Amino acid sequence: MLSPFRLPCLNVDIDFLHADITSPAVQLRAQWNETAFLRETKELFHKLDIKHNGYLDVHEVFQYMLTERYPVEHGVDRRRKDMICLEAEDIFQALDTDRDGRASLADLRRYLKEYYEKLVQTV
Repeated sequence: MLSPFRLPCLNVDIDFLHADITSPAVQLRAQWNETAFLRETKELFHKLDIKHNGYLDVHEVFQYMLTERYPVEHGVDRRRKDMICLEAEDIFQALDTDRDGRASLADLRRYLKEYYEKLVQTV
């Protein structure tokens, strides 16, 4: 499961956690803060929801990744853009579980919570 999203409530950059982790699973579980998670996922969702329609689509995830995850000053070459597009599609597929072409705040929260739980299990 992929995730390009950073949540301060987890006190880790969950995309690079496997490489950076030094805490045992017990410490990671202790870091879980439901209130902060709900607040931060809502903030992230609003940042992703460029169209302000209450749902995310693959283009919004791609745009977020292009500007937030892989920011560049002078544009992106075709090969790199294709790679980012494929990654955005994979992430959106994981978000859009009912395959209706859009993802809600609840979908984003489910995705990130599942990612975190799988991460803790691997530690």
